[in-house]
This record gives sequence, C-alpha cells and structure tokens, in this order.
Amino acid sequence: MSNDLKTFGDLLKSLRCQAKLSLRDLARKAADDPANISRIERRLCPASGENVTKRFAKALGLTPQSDEWFQFMEMAALSRRELPRDITEEELVSELPVFLQALKGKMLPVEDLLELKDTLFGELKPR
Repeated sequence: MSNDLKTFGDLLKSLRCQAKLSLRDLARKAADDPANISRIERRLCPASGENVTKRFAKALGLTPQSDEWFQFMEMAALSRRELPRDITEEELVSELPVFLQALKGKMLPVEDLLELKDTLFGELKPR
C-alpha cells in the first residue's frame, strides 16, 4: 500500500481500482450501497462501521491480519475519528510530545499545534 494515500477514501478507491472493481462490483461483493462507497471515496462521509469495513477488506482481497489489512482497518477507524483498537488513550497521550516535536520540525505555528491537540483529545474516542 502506498504511503501517498492521505485518507481512507483515497485508500479505498486505490485498492478498488487495483482490484479492477467498479463501485457496483465492490458494493455487490461487500453487500453495501455503491452510493455509500462513492461518498466515502469522495470524503463526504467517514468509513462505515467496523463490520462493513471488514467486508470491504475481504471484497478487496486483503488478507486478514496482514499489514495491509491492519493499515486499511486503522485508516477506516481514524476516518470515523476513533482510535485504532491497538492504541489506547494512555499510549496516545504518552506519544503526543514526540508527535508534536515532529510537527514542530515542519515549522507549524504553536497555535496550530495547540489546536491539533484540542482536536485530538476533543474528538477521538477510544474504542
């Protein structure tokens, strides 16, 4: 999977195209609505719940428990503003200083970093 993909919608569309599936083909294989898949790919809505996301992964031919499968599931969770299952809120808090230092290296204004911190803790929900 490419690291150039920024959102779950980008990833879903890329994998669908690699598998040579139309929206309708993927919808049929994953028992979902093609319009819903289109909205996810266009970033108009977040990924569907975990069960639907697993059906997408299976329909796209991702091997369960593979690195590709985990990345797919994690990006879906993040699009729903949920922490991936294997990351606890405590782990996130402990790694936040390192994350912020990395962002500071990119010369983001302090105000933006503080807003990011508020966004992370105000909107992500541990699972």
